[in-house]
Amino acid sequence: MSSTLRGLFPLLGYAVLIAGTDVYAGHELQSLNPFAMGAISFTLAAVFFVGLDIAKRGAAATFRPLKTQRRDVIAINVMTAAAWITLLYALKLLEPAVVNVVAFAIGPVLTVLIAPLLRRGASRCARRCSSPWGLSSR
Repeated sequence: MSSTLRGLFPLLGYAVLIAGTDVYAGHELQSLNPFAMGAISFTLAAVFFVGLDIAKRGAAATFRPLKTQRRDVIAINVMTAAAWITLLYALKLLEPAVVNVVAFAIGPVLTVLIAPLLRRGASRCARRCSSPWGLSSR
């Protein structure tokens, strides 16, 4: 079997599973508030992973980035929360087939928009942030 065909089957399986997940989640989210669902999910995930990190490295090491790189930590968390809440609103308001496009597009778009805030001093930030726009216009 060629390497192309070997990779095709996992990709098809992934597409089918994601489509099924989106249809199910879209149906279930019709009666829920996506913002509340996102806030609850984000909070539970944060508590879980911060708890694991505290258990592994200790509280001082876990919270050190919040003290030394506060702007970056806040910006990354806001970007992640916005991407998830956008996904949940898309599942509620759009067809499941469109949701994958929104889910895969919102992360890079938010990265391009927030990158200048994260790396204000970087000399190549403007070129890095504008390169996706140049690639998408072809």
